[in-house]
Amino acid sequence: QTPRAPDDLEAEIAAYRERLDSSKKDGLGTTASRFCTECGSTVDTDDRFCAACGTGLGSS
Repeated sequence: QTPRAPDDLEAEIAAYRERLDSSKKDGLGTTASRFCTECGSTVDTDDRFCAACGTGLGSS
């Protein structure tokens, strides 16, 4: 992979935060999905391990 420029990363982070804030205001995604703490992939609420990286997800 080609490394991204810092400006590109900042823009991507800002866009992600905006989507996250918007979904919180809409009440979306509050209980239906979780994210892997290691790689950030979406995981199902009943998953015990992340399908993308294999990290154990615990019981939360």
